[in-house]
Amino acid sequence: MVRLYGLFCLLSSWLLALTAQAQTNGYLFQAQSGTYVPLPATATRVPALEVDDALVTNIPLGFVFTGNRAFGSTVSVSTNGWLTLGPNNPNYSNPYGYPVFSPAGSWMAAPLWARLSGVGGTARYQTTGTAPNRVFAFEWRDWRWDEQATQPVLSFQVRLYEGSNHVEFQYQPGPGSVSQSSTLARASIGVLWSPVQTAPHDVLLSDAGPAPTLNPANRAPIVSKPAAGQLYRFTPSPNTLATCPTLTAPTIDVVRRDYVRVRVTGINSGGIVRLHYGPRGFVRGSAADQSVVCSTADSVHLLLPPNLEYDALLELECGPGSGPTYSLRVTFLSGLTPTNDQPDRARWLSVKNNLNLNNLVSGNAQYATPWTSAPLATCGTTPAPPPGGARDVWYAFRATGSTHAIGLEGMTTSMVMELRTGTGAASVALGCRRTNRLGGRDTLMVSGLQAGQAYFVRVYPTTALSHANFSSTLDGFSIGVMEALPAPLANGSCAQARTLPVSSYPGAATAATLAGAPARADTTPGACAVDQSRPSASAWYEFTSPGPTVVLGFEPKFDGVVELQNGCSGPLIYPPVCLVVKAGRIGQQALTGLTPGQQYRLRVYRAWELKAEDDLRYELRLTTPAPAPANDDCAQAQPLPVTPRGQAGASGTLAGASSSGLAPATGSCTWLNGNNPPAPAPPATAQDVWFSFTATAATHVVTLNSGTDAVLEILAAGAGGASPCAAAPTRLGCTYAHGTDWANPRQRLPGRLLLTGLTPGQQYWARVYGVAGSSPALPTGTPDFELSLHEWLVPANDEPAQALPLVLSPTAEPCTTPATFTLDGATPSLPATGGAPTVRDVWFTFVAPAAVAPATSSGVALRFNYSTPLMQGPIEVREGPGASDRVLTMIGTSASIRTTGYSGLVARGLTPGRTYYVRFGSSLATPEPSSSFSLCLAPLVANDEPCGAITLPLDASGQCASPVRGTTYGAGPSQINQGVVLRVGNCNSSTSLFDVWYRVVPTGNAFRLRCDDLTIDLARLYEPTSADGCGGELRLVNCQASEGGNRLASWPLGDVLFDNLTAGQTYYLAVSRQLANNAGNHEFTLCAQSAAALPTRGGAAGAPGLTLWPNPVAAGEPLRAQLSYPPICPRAAACGWSG
Repeated sequence: MVRLYGLFCLLSSWLLALTAQAQTNGYLFQAQSGTYVPLPATATRVPALEVDDALVTNIPLGFVFTGNRAFGSTVSVSTNGWLTLGPNNPNYSNPYGYPVFSPAGSWMAAPLWARLSGVGGTARYQTTGTAPNRVFAFEWRDWRWDEQATQPVLSFQVRLYEGSNHVEFQYQPGPGSVSQSSTLARASIGVLWSPVQTAPHDVLLSDAGPAPTLNPANRAPIVSKPAAGQLYRFTPSPNTLATCPTLTAPTIDVVRRDYVRVRVTGINSGGIVRLHYGPRGFVRGSAADQSVVCSTADSVHLLLPPNLEYDALLELECGPGSGPTYSLRVTFLSGLTPTNDQPDRARWLSVKNNLNLNNLVSGNAQYATPWTSAPLATCGTTPAPPPGGARDVWYAFRATGSTHAIGLEGMTTSMVMELRTGTGAASVALGCRRTNRLGGRDTLMVSGLQAGQAYFVRVYPTTALSHANFSSTLDGFSIGVMEALPAPLANGSCAQARTLPVSSYPGAATAATLAGAPARADTTPGACAVDQSRPSASAWYEFTSPGPTVVLGFEPKFDGVVELQNGCSGPLIYPPVCLVVKAGRIGQQALTGLTPGQQYRLRVYRAWELKAEDDLRYELRLTTPAPAPANDDCAQAQPLPVTPRGQAGASGTLAGASSSGLAPATGSCTWLNGNNPPAPAPPATAQDVWFSFTATAATHVVTLNSGTDAVLEILAAGAGGASPCAAAPTRLGCTYAHGTDWANPRQRLPGRLLLTGLTPGQQYWARVYGVAGSSPALPTGTPDFELSLHEWLVPANDEPAQALPLVLSPTAEPCTTPATFTLDGATPSLPATGGAPTVRDVWFTFVAPAAVAPATSSGVALRFNYSTPLMQGPIEVREGPGASDRVLTMIGTSASIRTTGYSGLVARGLTPGRTYYVRFGSSLATPEPSSSFSLCLAPLVANDEPCGAITLPLDASGQCASPVRGTTYGAGPSQINQGVVLRVGNCNSSTSLFDVWYRVVPTGNAFRLRCDDLTIDLARLYEPTSADGCGGELRLVNCQASEGGNRLASWPLGDVLFDNLTAGQTYYLAVSRQLANNAGNHEFTLCAQSAAALPTRGGAAGAPGLTLWPNPVAAGEPLRAQLSYPPICPRAAACGWSG
């Protein structure tokens, strides 16, 4: 089957009018008399328009017509005397004013736009002629003007011409008359397009006479009938320019099955624009050069074969005396159908345990082609296939049980999903569902499946292909497959709330799960849910309050919320009382103001209903308030000893603490900026606990590591008092500590305070108290904390002369030779320059490792422990320790906290055997949030390129007995052949993916790959094309990406299938993130297992073919050759296409 593909050229700027009276806004207007010929009785009748006030859409033209920026193969027609391309409907009711189109980019022909009626009339259309000179005509015969007229007033037609894109209106008066007084009779005649807020966007006539003017300054409504046979013609015509402006290259921003969209900019005032296109490298003016005029912001439809590379450039002809100008060339690849357009390329879906949005795969059938080998299933009210057949796309999954649910969500049009045993005529449809829940979700439940067997899902829209707009979401959807639904939750509604006891503090936790919680359409969103557009699946509890305060504890495995409610039908508590806790954290909050003996409800739900979270377990506890701690009062202060760095001196809790009466600090406490919410306000009264210590040096650093946001304040006894308890104390300083670091939920963020000018042997006090009351956006965590007190000592490697040597670890993970160090006590070694802050620093050295042949230079990776936060910086790899020595690579200073695990360094181009320096510093005036850091010097990854690929064993046991650990840290992008878009589904086409490589030799025709680490969400499989193996061109044969196409955050690759392979052949597997950077996690574990391929699929693609073009070739033109899959060049040598 031969498929034809279209190219459209769109101008993004409008052409200004010439001074000629009959030309404006890029249209040449003509008025003349003629003979009106009604459409014959054989023309297609439209009874739905023969009423008062109706609109009929999707009337076929039989060709693609272009009106200004809009184009389409169908029109929508109104009883009110106008038609538009596609389904667009002007929704402005006044025909005497500007219309408002939806969507923008619409075009309208209005032979008589007024409040008309088709009662008693006849509406017909027909297309005559042969391509490329066809004519579409629509007739409103015996129409009433206005809608209250008692007899026919006028017959009129609109004619649209293929190719030339000109428009004609013609009229035949009837016996009735036009009301001169009714506002319903006021009419407009002309051509309009959007956007309409700024002129010029219309060509409207002054009247319906034999010689109307265009766009008069004071346009009056038309209320008189045109003469018999009166004809108005609108012909697209460009204007001319005195000088030719410089052209920018066209932008290829949409490539679909039936068109390529080219945007043109930089043309603001006329001229004739030609788009030249041809095979890559074509010579302008040769036989291979094809051109199309893009005039008057037009669109031009051409036919192109698929899967070929083209060059395109623009020519602007500006009229006599002004030579043409040309733009630069761009390259595009024609004919992009969906990658899963055919069953042999069905996209693999792994079965999930829920259908959260992040577990769904994005799909689109807008430019799919029909698969006719398998019959369409009957879905009750499913209509007949639309014209051109069902534009289906295909998915496949392997059943894990006897019952599965297939979910379809986010549809923009009516869709059908079928479940089939195969793809051929003999395959059986096991289930079918048509959905009209646009934007919502519909589910096909199927049972009787066989575990381990592969099944196919076919998805197609019930409408014909529309060229009305370029929206990439048209005919879009998301799809997923899940296991059998869990058993309904027993306490899934407020009426079925489970009783929860209130025990003495600290109490025992109740373990539960949200699995099976209903999320019905009548379920309201939780008051503290992030997404208020979706119902919150909930679990309900009830308790009877023993007193005015109950302490709520919540530890979810997901981002969860617990909300307090008065009851099932009583008024909601406002503002909402919620405890919002991130996954894996422990949250605690006091519920105050309760009425003893009254019953309350607790509602548990997810903070993000859309977020994919497989573990829905949680623990919940209710307790009475905690008793006061032993050091609740200043007089019972707990001793805080001076300990070595990294060792805690005391532990404590704020649970049950009361106020000592000392007001909170009024000055500004130290605050570590970044990665956290704004500094909280101190409470009105401080519910504090107390510690005391004796200084052993003039300078100490004190650290608070808290499970909740808290303040640490240091005090000395005031004048005339032996302690802060007896008299007004001297406040020495305070700092905030964070129990939750929102940018990095793996760690707390301690508060650290540097104390100077202390008197050795003197006693000082430390008190800890919570910040202002919690809220849903900033809940309290656990009330427990640790305090530590250390001396401020200068580190051993404070100066370059004392730099510590780093020993190269054989691997980055695990690191066998870590170096631990601190910045506490560090002093500046280099002067600050250029207004930069003074940096306190420590130093290291290392010897560059040997180079790996054929390279002559080497490289290393500097790794830091993931959980270590760092304020400011820098981190530098230097050729020497002097201020003038060259810095090879660095991370500069930062205004906020960052985590060093995300920002290690890779140094390349090193001279083997040479000594280099590493400088690690901070410009903080206060101590860093961490007192200890860990650094690892590791080699670059060995499998950064295909020829360094590591063998990936295939496990036949099904238990993943041989997992392979890897890292992308230090990896660089592989050299992908430039200018060629990846042509295999699910693939990121970026040429800057930081990938690592594995060698796979399947024992059968398929294997499965699993990775549950966020580092990897894309896997690409290649095969060698020559005897050079990894050193030659590699052809992409399969690609699998994370199913989190709609993800709110990163989502791992999961379990994917590579099939249609050749047993015993060597393949090369590249794994990476889909993002074109190497930020984030780096370590990962791969598990590869032998697997059965999907069943033999009819119409499977054979070996990639060879395409030659142009064919025939003109003298002097190069003959081009291309394989149907793009190669990847593992070396720097170019991959040539010419032959």
